[in-house]
Amino acid sequence: MKKVTRNEINKNSMVALGYCQCQEILNLFAYDYKIGYNSGMCGWNYDLYRIKGIDVVTGYNTPYQNCSNKAIKNKLVALENRVRSDKDYTKYDAYRKEFLKIFE
Repeated sequence: MKKVTRNEINKNSMVALGYCQCQEILNLFAYDYKIGYNSGMCGWNYDLYRIKGIDVVTGYNTPYQNCSNKAIKNKLVALENRVRSDKDYTKYDAYRKEFLKIFE
């Protein structure tokens, strides 16, 4: 996995998530979109996903939090809550389509 810098984040089109926020849906649906990670002297800072031109940054120390797209973040959190409570993996394809539709 490639190490990325904060300069590689498109802060005009990004979503900042906290550590483990929406991690289940990112692990399930965004594995193909992971660009890389960032770490510093104290260890891991964040992971960067680029999904249909929108950068999703998740971690302990996510930069540009004030630029985060709150509408997309709220949709991701709502989907995460549904996926965690449902646990019906027969709906995997439907949830994946819904996940990708959030970024359109």
